[in-house]
Parts: sequence; structure tokens; C-alpha cells
Amino acid sequence: MLYFIAVWTLLSMVCGLTGAALLSSLRTSVFTRLGDRLMVALWLGVVLLATALLTASFIVPLSPLIGGLVAAIPVSLSLRSQRVRREISMLRSHLTPVLLTVGLTLAFGVAILTTQRVTWLDTGLYHYGAIRWLSEFGAVPGIALLLRQFGFSSTWFALAAPLNDVFLEGRASAVTNGFVLFLSSLHCLICLIRVFSKRSTTSDWFILFFQPVAVLGIFSTRLLSTVLISPSPDIPVIFLTGIVAWTILLNFASPADDQVKYAGFHTDVVPLILAIGATSIKLTALPLLFVASLFYFFCRGFSLQRLWIGSVVIILLLLPILSFGVITSGCPLYPSSVLCLDVPWQ
Repeated sequence: MLYFIAVWTLLSMVCGLTGAALLSSLRTSVFTRLGDRLMVALWLGVVLLATALLTASFIVPLSPLIGGLVAAIPVSLSLRSQRVRREISMLRSHLTPVLLTVGLTLAFGVAILTTQRVTWLDTGLYHYGAIRWLSEFGAVPGIALLLRQFGFSSTWFALAAPLNDVFLEGRASAVTNGFVLFLSSLHCLICLIRVFSKRSTTSDWFILFFQPVAVLGIFSTRLLSTVLISPSPDIPVIFLTGIVAWTILLNFASPADDQVKYAGFHTDVVPLILAIGATSIKLTALPLLFVASLFYFFCRGFSLQRLWIGSVVIILLLLPILSFGVITSGCPLYPSSVLCLDVPWQ
């Protein structure tokens, strides 16, 4: 339990700083409230860190040391930004002892739930095996020939690889899905505080509707409640679907003039990045990426600049997961045979 809380604390700092740096570079005027910026930064950091780790697996195994080094790069770059340091100071000024106590209590509650025994069949079949292969060997050419399921690629396994060292003997395999549940609970807490202080908006009510419904849906279904206590990529995709919709709501709530204040920077690229991250976690999120792409290309009026920027972002962020599919099975969209390449290990 203490290991889970320690990992979530580190992930919160790394992902929060990484996402804050991206928001700062976008010069976004949409996510003006501190709580909104915090949650967007955390989710952006999660998908970017997972993608960076999968990319690193092409070169080196994702051991805890390599995972720490990969995480240290965006953190060090983030801390060089004056805007990010200013946001850190602002966040610290709002962290009262009461809020810290409530947050810690929340973390303990989620940890008690997610440190139960993992019983999901797919975890034993290939989830944990894929994580261990990434941790010890990185991306292995033709590994799908060893076991068909190892050809399924996911950045979620890359994120879990440095956190599941061999000495843990598989007892921490649910640490990443526990982090997702913790982020969801934290987001609901922020929205509830706004409701009681009469500062809530439509986006807050959306979170207070979607997140509890998602959690209740998971726990009321025996299958999903079992999947939650595992490293399954299904859980982050479920919650990212709501987060993408939430960021779209926030963009619609912002005046159009704010959106175009900085030429070349479009803050509505954030839902697109999150949707790409969900697709990299599991390809079944492709419909979510399609919707987010339509939103980005057409929400403020279609233009060649938007088409160019959006296409570049999609290609760059999807390239690691597609390349990983080629390496492991010869097929970028495995198990689909579409676009399969003639490679020696196919």
C-alpha cells in the first residue's frame, strides 16, 4: 500500500510538471482555473510519459533506472520555465493542511482497494508478461511469434514496466490503474469543493456526473471490477473518454477571441493529444480520436494551418505505438492485418 502511494506521489509530480510545461508552451487561456490546469496537466503528463517510455523501449529495457532517467528529462526542462515555477508556487499556496489530509486519506482509500489480489485472466495470460518483457528487454522483434497476445502494443504497459521491478513479484501490477482511479477521485473532490463554494460550472457538473457513473459502472459489473485491479489498458481508456469530453466542454466555454490570441497556437489541440494518448493505450479508442480530430479541425473553422498542425501532432504521437507494432509483429495495427509489412519476423 505504501509503495502504491509513493509511486502515485512521484507520478503526480512528474506528470504534473510535464503537462504544465506543455500547457505553458501552448500559452493556453482556456484552462484558467487552478484545479482545471492541474487535472489537465496530470492527464497530459500521463499520456506523454507513457509514450516517451514506449519510445525509449526501442533502444533500452525499461528498468526502474531507465524509467527514472526518462522521467527526469521533462521534469528538468519543465523546472526551467518561469511560468511553470510560478504555477508551482500558486499551487503550494492553495495546499492547506486540511486539503493535504483529505488528499492523503483519498490516496489511502484508493490504495486499500487497488492493492487487492489481481485475478483478471488476461493479466496472467499476457499483461504482466508484456510488462516484464519491456522491463527486462525492451521492444523485442517478433515477440508475437512467442505468444500471439504479446503482439498487442500499449503505452500503458510501457508506463507500468519501470514500476514493476522483479523484486515486487507482480504485487504492484495494478499500480497504474490505481493511479487512474486516484486522479478520478481527486478531480471529483476539486469539483465538489467548487459546488459547495458556489463556484461550479457546467464542466464541473459534467465531471461529477461522468466520473461517479464510470466508477459505479465498473464496480457494479463483476467483469470490470475485476479488470480494475489489474494493469489492463481498458480502465484508462474509459476515464480518458470522459476527460477528452471535459476538455472539449472547457474549450467551448472559452470565447473565440481567446482561442486565436496567439497565432500558431491552438489550445483546442489538448483534447486531440489526450485522444491520441488513449488510442496509444488501446486501439479501440480510435473512434474517440476521430471525434477529437473533427473537433480540432472544425470547431473554430477549418483552415490549412489547423489541418497541418493536427496532422503533424497525430502522426508524431502515434508513430511510437505503430512502430512498436511493426517491431513485435510486423503489423502496425496488430491484430489487424491492414498495412502489415514484409519483415523477417512476420
